[in-house]
Amino acid sequence: NDNEVVARNAFGSIKLYFFISKRFYWNAGALFEQDTFQDLNLRTSLFTGPGYQFIDVGDFSSPYLNKMQLSAEAGLGFFNEDFKRAADQNSITGRWAVNFNWPVVPWLTVFHQHQGFPSLEKTKDYYVTSQQGIRLTMWENFISTFQINWRYDNTPAPGNKKGDTQYLLTLGYAFES
Repeated sequence: NDNEVVARNAFGSIKLYFFISKRFYWNAGALFEQDTFQDLNLRTSLFTGPGYQFIDVGDFSSPYLNKMQLSAEAGLGFFNEDFKRAADQNSITGRWAVNFNWPVVPWLTVFHQHQGFPSLEKTKDYYVTSQQGIRLTMWENFISTFQINWRYDNTPAPGNKKGDTQYLLTLGYAFES
């Protein structure tokens, strides 16, 4: 139907990085997610662990590669899922993450970020989320992004799908530091 709501969700995260050396760092963060159609009031993850910057700005001399970044993280966390109707779930989890950011030219950036949360208590319980796409600088700091978000919950609330894909076309403003 043209007037039917097919998605109602929110996602947010925050991370802090503490660099121990030029490449090695410690991170701590939190993820928050809500999804009405997945019976989810709030999914929360608090996590911490080491990370490594495999490729950093300036590693390559080519003007097309010199701003590329690639990092990976691992660690531990606490994962809680507060459902509306189903029984709530929580567990101690592992965590892995990969972050890739490549400003190919000043007006075009390719990106990919994903993270996974395997339960350390129930081996069949894991959650993976990823965001990938291209970002175009249209004028000064005004940007447009085509992005594909994918989420996979191997143990969703009863009656819900394990996977969910979103296609986004966004307009925004980038606050550069």
